[in-house]
Amino acid sequence: MASPTSAMVPNDNTTSETDRFAHIPTHRYIKFFPDRNKLTVTLNFMSHGPHPSEETLDHLLEMINILPLYARETNILYLSIFFRPRDKDDLRLTPARHLVIGRVVEEINEFPYLTKFRVCLRVDRFHWDQVADLASALYGIRTLPSRRAFNVGQSELAFLENGCRGRYILPGSSLDRDLRSRFRH
Repeated sequence: MASPTSAMVPNDNTTSETDRFAHIPTHRYIKFFPDRNKLTVTLNFMSHGPHPSEETLDHLLEMINILPLYARETNILYLSIFFRPRDKDDLRLTPARHLVIGRVVEEINEFPYLTKFRVCLRVDRFHWDQVADLASALYGIRTLPSRRAFNVGQSELAFLENGCRGRYILPGSSLDRDLRSRFRH
């Protein structure tokens, strides 16, 4: 059975879902579940420093280029962002990480059929200086006509500390207002 969005995707009617996805490169930080039109994306900021290696931000650039290939097939998107423990993190990478998140947000904004969006910032412990500027970049999400951040059908932004349920950032909360004020257009 074809996915609900496949009728909306401009393609040859004889092209099967399997054939369409066969041409999309795989990436270890992107998982697609065609039976639910669900995409999970991981941004792994477990970096050891600015030197080029698989552990730095370079591996995310390829992933960003693959994201648009899923845009017309995705209704549900889960984004997880992983950070090293604050005392082992390199905060000199914050501007580069902000750019990466900003680019991911730009790509997500091009997903025309998104009905559910969830972001989880996964941290050892919540440290404002480690995540504030990065989380504020997420306020650029504007996938529905309302153009209001995190107003994509069912949307949520949460912090997860030590693998336990963290806290949601509630609309209008002091944390929400602070992050919104830090957002750079």
